[in-house]
Amino acid sequence: MEIGQPYMTQLPKIKHNNISVELSIQLGLDGHSFLIREQFSNKPIFRFQESFSETASPLELLEKLKNTLASQCPQDVDYSKVRLAIVNSLSSLVPLPLFDEHALKGYLNLNTQLLENDYVTYDVLQNHDLVNVYVPFVNLNNFLFDQFGSFEYYHFSTVLLEQLFIKAANKKEAQWFVHVQEKSLEIVVIKDKKLLFYNTFGYQTPEDFLYYLLFVAEQCDLNPDSDKLELIGKIEPNDALHKLTHQYVRNVVFYQDPIAEESSEVVRSLYSHNDIILNHLF
Repeated sequence: MEIGQPYMTQLPKIKHNNISVELSIQLGLDGHSFLIREQFSNKPIFRFQESFSETASPLELLEKLKNTLASQCPQDVDYSKVRLAIVNSLSSLVPLPLFDEHALKGYLNLNTQLLENDYVTYDVLQNHDLVNVYVPFVNLNNFLFDQFGSFEYYHFSTVLLEQLFIKAANKKEAQWFVHVQEKSLEIVVIKDKKLLFYNTFGYQTPEDFLYYLLFVAEQCDLNPDSDKLELIGKIEPNDALHKLTHQYVRNVVFYQDPIAEESSEVVRSLYSHNDIILNHLF
């Protein structure tokens, strides 16, 4: 089990100085992350990350969440806002003109086996005519409501896509992104402000990973010798995934977060290309 270290945990002093702080949480079955930042400056103050050695069940994830909030996060803080990103594969994008709020389970039944009592909700991707239909972790939502009162929650892919739309906003040519997780990847292609491709794939080996990249390149008429691929998430320079990818995709770069680029060195130290979801919870 890998546990990230907290940074600059000075919240009692900050609270005393009447500086409003926000809590962002990213929860998935293979790990969770926590970010506390000043509300108006977006300056990060505290970060904690934990990757699980084994995939957790929703019940196990709830216990891990309780333990982390109690043992790692600053206590007795009145957050001005709490936001949650839910990381799972139980989601589906629906074009807004075709969306029917009374048919939520039907959209997911096409590619997911739902239980009778599963709760389904949705996010609207503003200005992009898309609706993201998904299953949240209801037990975790209930716990967070008990802890903090009203809070905002989204599917992680909603946050990811919103930020990549912003990143690609002024470009007409295709923009190619891959968001890497422990055992899955999301591939996004945006062209002329429109979503050309989005899907999640499971992988076990670097060869699996490469296969999906090249498959999408072929489907979307991308040129691996020239079109730029931006890497986000759990992939590092010169690791096995990066090395193999760079053999077949020549123009590979790591995603640069505009917030980090415009911040001081101390603030940048709390950001990385791994944290696009957490950094940009709305």
